[in-house]
Amino acid sequence: MRRSTGGISAAVATLLLCAAPVAAQGPTVTQVVGGLDAPRGIAIAADGTLYVAEAGSGGTAPCVEHPELGHLCFGATSAISSVKGGVATRLVEGLPSATNGTDVIGASGVTVAADGSVWFLVGGPGAGAADGRAGVPDGAAAGMGQLYHVDASGKAASVADFAAYETANNRDKDQPGNTTPDSNANGLTATTTGAAVADAGANDLLL
Repeated sequence: MRRSTGGISAAVATLLLCAAPVAAQGPTVTQVVGGLDAPRGIAIAADGTLYVAEAGSGGTAPCVEHPELGHLCFGATSAISSVKGGVATRLVEGLPSATNGTDVIGASGVTVAADGSVWFLVGGPGAGAADGRAGVPDGAAAGMGQLYHVDASGKAASVADFAAYETANNRDKDQPGNTTPDSNANGLTATTTGAAVADAGANDLLL
């Protein structure tokens, strides 16, 4: 006796349709602000204000030959910006910046303390550390390799010189390739007494 399979086939087809994978939905991305100049670190204050460390775009002069990055040209184009309602406002500007056309050294990190005050880093100078800053004409690199604190009036002042510290200590000098002092502070976070800083060039964490 011949059996009809139409009902079975229809049921199988229905099951296959139900089992078909559903395309995954990608994350929703919303632009908070545009027009930043090589943004690096970010921090969010208790009131929702976003702070951004902008490494800048270097400049056209002075220029030096850097042992790691090649031909570097300096300019005061780095900054720290605050962002509210999609609008970026420069909190601190005119910070040192340098570029070889591809890589940029400048403001590299920012954090907000419990009291609402802003701390930020300017990275570099890289190989040579403090001596490397001194070799750049017109003091264009003098502000690099340091931690800054912004007071209530909006004025920034250096509170720690990591390039000078690395030059004086160079704790990993016994390791291969680390004979020359190298400082490039990049990451920081606020602590109860100030800030903790990671120096990628010196390979250390400083408080």
